[in-house]
Amino acid sequence: LKDIGMIPDLDVGAKYHHERYDGKGYPQGLKGEEIPYVARIIGLADAYDAMTSNRVYRQHLTDDVVIAELKRCRGTQFDPKMTDAFLGYLNKEHSRENEEDVNESNAANGVLRQFVEKQNSVLSENAEKDGLTGVYNRSAGERRITGAMEQNMGCLLLVNLDDMRVINQKHGFRRGDYYLQKTAGILVEASGDMIISRFGGDEFLCFLPQITKREDINRFMEVILQKVEHCKDNDPLIEHFTISVGIAVYDDKETSLQQLLSDADRALYHVKQTTKNDYYIYREEEAFGGELLSAAELANLIDTLRRKDNFSDEVILGSKDFARVYEFVRDVAEKRKQDVALVMFTAFPRSHSHMSVEGRDAAILLLDQAIVRVVKDENAVSHYSSMQRILIVLDKEDLDLNRIAQEVLVDFYRMYDKNDMELSYEIATLEEEKAEA
Repeated sequence: LKDIGMIPDLDVGAKYHHERYDGKGYPQGLKGEEIPYVARIIGLADAYDAMTSNRVYRQHLTDDVVIAELKRCRGTQFDPKMTDAFLGYLNKEHSRENEEDVNESNAANGVLRQFVEKQNSVLSENAEKDGLTGVYNRSAGERRITGAMEQNMGCLLLVNLDDMRVINQKHGFRRGDYYLQKTAGILVEASGDMIISRFGGDEFLCFLPQITKREDINRFMEVILQKVEHCKDNDPLIEHFTISVGIAVYDDKETSLQQLLSDADRALYHVKQTTKNDYYIYREEEAFGGELLSAAELANLIDTLRRKDNFSDEVILGSKDFARVYEFVRDVAEKRKQDVALVMFTAFPRSHSHMSVEGRDAAILLLDQAIVRVVKDENAVSHYSSMQRILIVLDKEDLDLNRIAQEVLVDFYRMYDKNDMELSYEIATLEEEKAEA
């Protein structure tokens, strides 16, 4: 459902539509407006559909019984405002079917219809915009970027405001909002063709069409950074204003938005760990030797998980498979009050080797087999990238993770007897995430 863009946040609605307004629903016992807006709508519509549909065990309920049940559950199972709106709609439809009120003024109806159409147009436009910055929200931004990628090559920019947590703590969230608004203004001013969306609490995701050459990207980014410096020099309210930008080049139609996001996020992490207030263009060749391997990759992932309120809702780092598996395991861990640990296995060609894609795939298949043979059934293994796998471990106190990882390496090298591949692993926990919360 995440890939269906026609209805925003459909996957969220499906997940939470059994929550109740009084907090007695499931899966998380959310209450009132804690329940996502789209989930409250789907929950009401689902109940109505169930009552008005024929079942094997009963015929559909009468209109009077259905309406009485909706009124009875108003404010307990259903959002009261949504229930009132839905009851009003049903009453209107019932009146229309019985040909009542047909003598209303045609002129008045025409004016009302025009007003409603105008309001719907405004609401539709506003539904795609971030209320604070005026740029596209995350869902709308992803849809529009995906559409633009079908028409043009370009580059993806993941823009992060540096030290926003410190700014919010020292000067308050209103000052932090001002930083975000200034950043959005700079991005909008820099290029009228660029698609700009608010992607996270302190991040923007942008797609710049028709620019793929590194020298062109460098010129564009120098303009952006100069604008940041100019704003900082002329506005004392944003004296600590700096941004870091990770960039991924889209010059291959086979590359998905998901992969570009992963590459841009890795590039952003590189900036964060070096200079800040700068940008970095992801280079695929560095993924198999240098800063972006194993330890840095896992540190990047842990940092992302800690700084995001909802990992899958904010950014998909690596594959969708990992986001889905991690979210499930995290929910299980919270219910059991267990800690979560990650073991990342990274395979890469030795410096003197030139492996084919087929050779890499064959080696990774053996890595998958080695992990499955060694790990316990209750732990989860996930695809992370083409050359990486992650073991998500629950209740790590009962396990020797280094021993398990070493056994995986031994089993892998027992099956893979060539000398062109290195396999490494890194271990990290999410305990600090709980402490910060």
